[in-house]
Amino acid sequence: MGLRSRRSQEFLPTYKGTRRTRSREVKQSILPVDMNEDSDVKVRKVKHVDVTQEDNEPLYATVTTKPTPVKAPEPEPAPAQPKKVKPPRAKRQIKISLPSQLKLPRFGRRTTIVIVAVLAILLGIGAYFFLSRNAKPSNDAVISQVEKLSGITGVNPAVLDIIDSSKVDQPFLKGTQDGDKVVLFYQAQKAVVYRPSTKKIVKTGNFAPPAPQVFLRSGSSNANVEDITKTIIGFKQYTVLSSDTSAHPNYDKTIVVDLTGRYPNSVITLADSLHATVANMPSGEIKPSGDILVIVGPTQQ
Repeated sequence: MGLRSRRSQEFLPTYKGTRRTRSREVKQSILPVDMNEDSDVKVRKVKHVDVTQEDNEPLYATVTTKPTPVKAPEPEPAPAQPKKVKPPRAKRQIKISLPSQLKLPRFGRRTTIVIVAVLAILLGIGAYFFLSRNAKPSNDAVISQVEKLSGITGVNPAVLDIIDSSKVDQPFLKGTQDGDKVVLFYQAQKAVVYRPSTKKIVKTGNFAPPAPQVFLRSGSSNANVEDITKTIIGFKQYTVLSSDTSAHPNYDKTIVVDLTGRYPNSVITLADSLHATVANMPSGEIKPSGDILVIVGPTQQ
């Protein structure tokens, strides 16, 4: 007979013994017990077995086992909830309620005329101060100021503007600034650099006037302009610009006209050389470019 487990009702191998030896130690023995999946008794190593024997009965083995604790499944971590984003605060809007119809004060006719006149006067005064402060001085004002400061005078001096001082290559004009004025006195042969921003003279130097420019005009049907032109060029003191025909070709002699007043001596010398007469600008004639105008009369036989 075999031993029978009280729980599984299975027979185990029989262990022989007497009443005197009621218990034995069975070390490192494995009980071959077949258990169902639902049984809470598992096959494991048994270090101690209590054996009980009764008369004329087989030995039963009482196996003390502890059920293996079943670990509860770990709960799944809860999904992370998204952070709540606070919506931006809406800007506070201030509503201003205006009346549908604005009542404007009513002025009389005389009051309106006075108000308009006062506004016109104020605008005129403001415009005058603005223009007078930002307006560029005229050449006449510059010449008058330079003559007053330098003591140099002359007839119809030339005024040149310094636009880009970085491109000035003449030694006399070194150190000038944009906006400076250069006044050239032909009779005195002097050059003056004037600065309108400070109303002061920057420098003064000698000036060698260029050769006077001569313009020729035919004043008669038999005027020999070509011969006069060759004669003037031969003097080497003048520069001939061009020639044309007068609208009144009825001159009986050759005349010389000073157009600029910058070369009075040169005008007299040229008239003497051509056996001509110095005269003012005839009426009806168009003023040409240049310094001297020669109206050629009929050729003398």
